[in-house]
This record gives sequence, C-alpha cells and structure tokens, in this order.
Amino acid sequence: MAGSALDLVAPPHCLACGGEDAVHRGLGVRCAALVRPCPPAPCPVCAGVLGPGTPLEDCPSCAALRPRFAAACAAARYAGLAGELIRRAKYGGDPVLAWPLAGRLVDALDVWSPAAHAQEVVSVPTTPGRRRERGFHLAEILGESVAHHLRVPFRPRRLVRVGNPAPQAALPRSERRSAARGTVAMRPQPGWTRALLRRGPPRPRTVLLVDDVLTTGATADACARALLAGGAACVFVAVAARA
Repeated sequence: MAGSALDLVAPPHCLACGGEDAVHRGLGVRCAALVRPCPPAPCPVCAGVLGPGTPLEDCPSCAALRPRFAAACAAARYAGLAGELIRRAKYGGDPVLAWPLAGRLVDALDVWSPAAHAQEVVSVPTTPGRRRERGFHLAEILGESVAHHLRVPFRPRRLVRVGNPAPQAALPRSERRSAARGTVAMRPQPGWTRALLRRGPPRPRTVLLVDDVLTTGATADACARALLAGGAACVFVAVAARA
C-alpha cells in the first residue's frame, strides 16, 4: 500500500513517454526539455508574446480583447510538450497527465507576485456534456492543485456555462472573442438571498482563475467579467500553457 501511495505522489516513470525515471513533476529529463518556456518578457496582462521592441502597453492581443482580468501567468508555451500533454489529457481521456501540468503551473506561480494576493481559486467551467464525455475537467484538477499549493479556498463551481457553447478550440481565432460573450455566469448559491439580507453583500475578494490553456483570452475574459459582476475585487488568470 505504501508503495502504491508513493507512486501516486511521485510517479516512478516519466508520465509523458513512460520511459526514463521521472525526476521532477512527473517528467523525465528528455521530456522536460521539450516543454517550451514562456518568453522572458511577455505581456503582463495576457501573457502573450510581444514582438521585438513592442512596448508593454501596445500588446496587440490586449488591444483586440480589452480584457477585464488584471494579469495572467502561463507556465509554458502551448507549442511543444505542454500542448501535447493538454491534448492527450483532454481528448485522450488521461487525467494523470494533469500532474506534470499542475507541477509546472505551481512552480510558475511561486515566482509570480500576483499569486500571493489570491484569496480564492476558481476554475474555468465546462459544460455538463463535456464533463460527462471526458469523465473529468482538466481546469478543475489544475485549480485544485493550485489552491492546495497556495493554501486558499478552491471554488470549482463558482461559475457555470450558459447554454452549450461551441468549444473554443473548434473556432477560428477571429470568432472566439464574440463567441465567448455571455457564455459564463455566476452559479446561483443556495440560501444566498437570505444571507444577503441578513449579513449584507460578501466582501470583495481577489480571485485567481485557472484554466489549461489561454489562446485569445476570450474565455478567461468572459469568466472575469462574470466574477467582477458578482462582486470580485480583482481577477488574475493562471494557465498551464499560452498559445
């Protein structure tokens, strides 16, 4: 029993290739080298790549989206092994691959100052149909790991999908921003109306929103808008990979 528990905490082999011994966060040396790091000076708001000489305030992604979240942190580039792990986890039904993704994410948050201000962690929601189809929700697994690491409450059901929106991955970039609008809302809380009348509105909190990948930022922005409308003071975003 002790051996199997240890294997769960520290996998004995690389989770990406199944070969060499895992030396850090479930990845062997060769596979860890295939995870492409983010650029040294990304946009501080959306974590996107800035062209040579582009001022931080002139990020084209932020100019197009005008995000309501305050800042974003990505653990790796989507191009490379991080993106492959995400695809294998989500579309190959392998939630164990969340281990190395979560490990990379908490490592990145350790050196990202906004993470220290988070008072709760919320995961980007999925639709009931996709949850049933996959049997798990990757953003939720990542969010739970982040909340545990930061020692703050995890609120996996704070947000809910509205309707049955098309997966962002299936849409061209040009359509993702408009398609994401209005697709996320605060989940009604049982007894919230009575509590509001008795104690008044809840104190605004700083929220760390967690997802697996950020591409245009449209989904994260929709979530941030819902959280801010629901009383959050500030929303930061943390993702395993930036596309």
